[in-house]
Amino acid sequence: KRAFQTKEEVITFLTKQFIDMGLAPAELTPSVMEREDAAPTSFGHYTAIPHPMTPLTEETLWAICSLEKPIIWGEKKVQFVCL
Repeated sequence: KRAFQTKEEVITFLTKQFIDMGLAPAELTPSVMEREDAAPTSFGHYTAIPHPMTPLTEETLWAICSLEKPIIWGEKKVQFVCL
C-alpha cells in the first residue's frame, strides 16, 4: 500500500510499472509529465486519465490506480487514475 501525495508520484509509479515490465520505453514518464504540464488530465468526479503526448507503444496499455485519499490534480481532487 502506498500513500501518494502528488500527481507526479502517481504518474511515476504507474509508468514505471510498464517500463519495468518492458511494455513501454523510458520516455513514457517524461511524455506523460509533459502532457500534464500542457493541461491537467483531471476532469472532475475524482478522476484523471493521464497519457503521453504521443503514442509510444504499438498496443494500448491501461493501468488503474485507486488512491486511499484524494490528491489535488490540477485544480481538481482526484482519487481514481486511469493511465
